[in-house]
Amino acid sequence: MAGKEKEKAINTPEGAAAENTVDTQATSFDFASEVFKAFGVTIEEAAKCISEHGKLLEELESLKSENQDLKKDVEFLKKVRGEQDAKIFELTSVESDSKTLRTENKKGEVKIKFVLSPAGRYLLPYNVGQEVFLEANQADELVEAKYAEYVR
Repeated sequence: MAGKEKEKAINTPEGAAAENTVDTQATSFDFASEVFKAFGVTIEEAAKCISEHGKLLEELESLKSENQDLKKDVEFLKKVRGEQDAKIFELTSVESDSKTLRTENKKGEVKIKFVLSPAGRYLLPYNVGQEVFLEANQADELVEAKYAEYVR
């Protein structure tokens, strides 16, 4: 009689829905297990791969964000470079008689004031606006390239 009661419960709409839900979940799990077995992967290994995939996606998003920041930095540096190129052009287009200001001291050094930073091109540790005494040849080269001007 228990079999007939079960059969009646399955034949009712509520019983059939409950039976189908259980069967669907069991079938999905069985199918997934069979797929993992076919590829020689355990459920634990698959779970580990899924976890690693999630971590990689997070890292990818982090790298994308960092890439956007770097792109902004590159655009800023391009702008600065353009301003520096304009300043160099402006300085090279103006002819000045700076030779009259050139005075050499007893050590053979000339006092100059930096108009552009010599750190990149000449690898000198000076800043714009800084006045220093340098060897005459080096000072002349910097003034000729419009990176500096003579100072009395």
